[in-house]
Amino acid sequence: MKLYILQVFDIEYKDDILLALTTAEITRATVVEGLNMEGLLDQDFPLFSGLFRSQADRARYSQIIFGTVDDDEAIDAFLTVLKQAGIDNSDERVFRLVTMPVEHRQ
Repeated sequence: MKLYILQVFDIEYKDDILLALTTAEITRATVVEGLNMEGLLDQDFPLFSGLFRSQADRARYSQIIFGTVDDDEAIDAFLTVLKQAGIDNSDERVFRLVTMPVEHRQ
């Protein structure tokens, strides 16, 4: 079993990323909204307004999507769907994805 943590930096791709996750049959996840670290240093940003006045405001916003998958195949399928959609993440400006092995306990 793998834990994945997907940090979405460019929210313009949020819907594409969620669709790619669903297409790869990754449907059990938790989504947390927040600010990039740089945004925390800027006190004039309205954290809970939900309205982005400029591209700079959008750049401060991020989402963390995390959950578990049985193996790397689902993660590989997700990345393949994004590449097929033409989303270039070679410089990690759109998102950062990490995975790690975990044990499931009940």
